[in-house]
Amino acid sequence: ARGRAAGAAAEGAVTRGRNQRRDAHHRLKKASGGVSEDDVRAKKSAIDELVAEASKKITKLADEKKQAIETRQD
Repeated sequence: ARGRAAGAAAEGAVTRGRNQRRDAHHRLKKASGGVSEDDVRAKKSAIDELVAEASKKITKLADEKKQAIETRQD
C-alpha cells in the first residue's frame, strides 16, 4: 500500500511539472512580442529539459522508495 502511495505521489508531482511546463510555454508565447523565434524555441527547449530532468529524478526517487518499502515488508 505504501509503495503504491509513493508511486501515486510521484506521478502527481510529474503531472504538476508538466502543467508548469505548459503554463511556462503559454506565458513565453504571450510575452514573446520583441523576442526572436529562435530565442523562444531555445527557451522552450530549456524549459523542456528542466522538466524532463526533474521528472527523471522524481521517478528515480519514487522507485528507490518503493524498493525500500518492499524490502522492509519482506
